[in-house]
Amino acid sequence: MLQKNQQEEEFNQRNIDGTKQFLSLTTKSEREEFIKKWQRQKRDAVQYDSMKTVRFVAENVHNFAWFCGPDYMLMRKTHHDSILTNVLVLPENTHTWRYVPDYVEKTIGFYGSRIGAYRYPKASVVDGAMSAGGGMEYPMITIISTPGQEWTHMLEMVVMHETGHDWFMGMLGSNERASAFLDEGMNSFFEFEYMNHFYGPRNLTRLKKLTHGWDLFDDVGEWDLLHLAYGLSVSMRTDQPMNLRAEEFTGANYGSVNYQKGTALLRALQWYLGDETFDKGIHAYFDRWQGRHPYVEDFFAVMSDISGKDLTWFVNEWYKSTHTIDFTLTDVKTSVAKNGFRTEVFVKNKGSMQKMPAPVYLVTAAGDTLEQRWTGNPAKPVVFNHKQKAGRIEVNLKRRVFETNYWNNADGLPELELNFIPQLPSFDKYQFTFFPLYWYDAKNDKSRIGMIFWTGNPVIMQWFGRGGVSYGTATGHVHYGLGLTNRFHFPFANYSDITAEIRDRDGLKRATLRLANFFQKRNVERNYSTLNVSIDFIDLYDTEYYNKAFAEQRKYAAANLQWKKSSRTMLSRWTTEAGIEKSFAAKADYVKLNVESSFKYRMTRASFFDLRLFAGRLWGSGIPVQEYIFAAGDLDPKQNSFAVSRSGNWAPLRRFSFGRGLNMYGYNQSESFFFKGRQAASVGLDLKIKYLPVLYVSGASLAQQSKDFLSEDSFFAESGVKLDLNGMELVFPLYLTHPVQGKKHFAFRFVLKMGLGISLPGM
Repeated sequence: MLQKNQQEEEFNQRNIDGTKQFLSLTTKSEREEFIKKWQRQKRDAVQYDSMKTVRFVAENVHNFAWFCGPDYMLMRKTHHDSILTNVLVLPENTHTWRYVPDYVEKTIGFYGSRIGAYRYPKASVVDGAMSAGGGMEYPMITIISTPGQEWTHMLEMVVMHETGHDWFMGMLGSNERASAFLDEGMNSFFEFEYMNHFYGPRNLTRLKKLTHGWDLFDDVGEWDLLHLAYGLSVSMRTDQPMNLRAEEFTGANYGSVNYQKGTALLRALQWYLGDETFDKGIHAYFDRWQGRHPYVEDFFAVMSDISGKDLTWFVNEWYKSTHTIDFTLTDVKTSVAKNGFRTEVFVKNKGSMQKMPAPVYLVTAAGDTLEQRWTGNPAKPVVFNHKQKAGRIEVNLKRRVFETNYWNNADGLPELELNFIPQLPSFDKYQFTFFPLYWYDAKNDKSRIGMIFWTGNPVIMQWFGRGGVSYGTATGHVHYGLGLTNRFHFPFANYSDITAEIRDRDGLKRATLRLANFFQKRNVERNYSTLNVSIDFIDLYDTEYYNKAFAEQRKYAAANLQWKKSSRTMLSRWTTEAGIEKSFAAKADYVKLNVESSFKYRMTRASFFDLRLFAGRLWGSGIPVQEYIFAAGDLDPKQNSFAVSRSGNWAPLRRFSFGRGLNMYGYNQSESFFFKGRQAASVGLDLKIKYLPVLYVSGASLAQQSKDFLSEDSFFAESGVKLDLNGMELVFPLYLTHPVQGKKHFAFRFVLKMGLGISLPGM
């Protein structure tokens, strides 16, 4: 609190009056002109040859922050009898921040009613450019870097979240380092409650304001974020228990576990104890432990005391473990009773948190909702006695308890949602999304017209299907693709995705069955490995879609085993991949082996080097041309990735590369002596120095026969520059040691390195 200082108060009042004048302006041009004048006057008024002293005092705080700036505008509001809110805002944001004082007032009212009265004299907000996230809290003041936008409630959410820390970090004095749950988890739960209370379940966006009132997109809410963050970590089995110190969490889990699982834990506890008992427990916890730096044991002891229930099992399951819940409705038996109907509902928990009971709902044909509690015993049904016929029976209908799967909570298939515009993936509905498709293939089909679709949940790979069909107007050829992936949790891996796929595209028919396994320790974020096993049945029946030098008609099957390991630190990344493939066909009998490794080290923020190694070998007879090792990189012979075109100047290796294999980008012409081979190795180095583009140099050996591999005629090299295009690279192989006959060593050449594993069926 600013101590008595008439000069400073007058200074603040002038800022308040000027800000009010600014907020009264109705046009953007008036506001822009006012800001220019405001900033000019503020800077002109600075007295560089003198100083001033201001004194602030704060009581019952364990930390403090103080902010200043040359041209802050100031909004001031006194509310809840005597609580002062100052909002220091940069002039360019003042108009979009005009409701921030009201957000603080709403927060103090809501948190005060749900937890306990605000006991500080001030709650201020500062607008500041930060790279540390949306905001940061200190007692009685918070700094926010979230912009104000008309189509979202994000600014209000961040202001209320950071202000809400005054209860947990501030007045209670919780130690976030010892238990992030007591601060971030509890605050995130009340953030969830606040947003639901004022704006309903779809509470973070107002997308109609972006689409001029058209209801095209589903709005996003806190419930969606919980499942996108924590739900994904659970699906990947990389989540950690909550009883860790802050520094023991991985970067991803610090947010998804402490914020999002913290919310899920308290929502489950709220349902388990009942809303009224839960609210009493929260108030008692705040009253008893204000200013006393409580621990987790203290919180649960209060909740046990108020509820009269032993919560040891709850703490062990929710707080100290990574156990999960998957309630499923196994059977429903309805019989006619004396006064109506008797319905027995049998429930099972397929998850590992076996002691958690479940809310079970019966909605009658008249619309009445009945709720009972399943005890956790699958042999003991929940019994409903009801006068009207049952219309809907579902476990966890209101989603009060977090589950890994909501699609099995009711009889029959899950609720289906049809979309003709892409939406955020749903975790409780089975989405079926259609999208029109148009593509132009200059050489063969000309226009391709059709559609693509996807189903299920692509975030957690829950019965994620995708497909498409298109018609080539010039050839009459129908291209199609259909694939389905589902995630399983076998004991030997974090997760395993099983995929089945069929397609007919660009003259190639393919059927694939793939098992992709992911391995990562829960407490190690940047190190992981994958092991993929697949079998492909290939029929390349039409080479008109290909450059003839790149492919030939052939029918064969191939089994493939691919292993990858990636290790990262703050400054380096080391990735190693190895694969072996065996074909099964009388006229295409081969074995392919490849190993590649990359080590990238960042010397400064803008400087790094990247060392790449590759080695590959083919054995056998009748090897299809498309399966050879190509100097310019991977041809993607099985069409696993989207290609701009399969033939012509924009075919793979001509003008773009998938970023695997030898990656000698400049040797992409079939006339080159080093175009393809059966035995190859390469080494490459990328060097980035501050403002310069990436400089690279690569050398390789490629031969048809083993005896020629180390001969002088098998070695070639290139060098050039690369430009980063946010996920892609534009590569310029400026110098080749062995250009095609008639071409120069130095010349302008370019290749687009895509490196993206996008697959679009029906293209």
